[in-house]
Amino acid sequence: MQVSLCAHDNKEINIIYVQTSEMKKLFDDYPEMLLIDGTYCVNNRRMPLYSLMVMDSNGRGRIVCYAVVKAGTVANISKVMDMFKSANGKSSNLRVVVLDKNCSEIASVQHVFPGAYIIVCKFLVLKTFRSAVA
Repeated sequence: MQVSLCAHDNKEINIIYVQTSEMKKLFDDYPEMLLIDGTYCVNNRRMPLYSLMVMDSNGRGRIVCYAVVKAGTVANISKVMDMFKSANGKSSNLRVVVLDKNCSEIASVQHVFPGAYIIVCKFLVLKTFRSAVA
């Protein structure tokens, strides 16, 4: 199991990265597509939780990494993506990344995985559009 902590100069934790050996094996088995989801306000520190997933051969989403970040900034998400890339040798096989409409996530993925094709989740885009119009 890999658990990594990143802290600022003031020793305050900025990122908690968690990936078990089973998660690494899942990514090794299915490295072509990565799904990224950020969930906000799920802990008492209000730190976003990022879940990175793959689709297995049965079409089920399987978690390959968790990361808790102090804030969902481009710098923090890019650092998580860098940590994931360096921890997973088959990350060079990544072809497609599916994520929500979050601009920070999109910019981070473009920076760390420049060759990956980015797909923005249609459901979330339509949900945001409907909220904005209403």
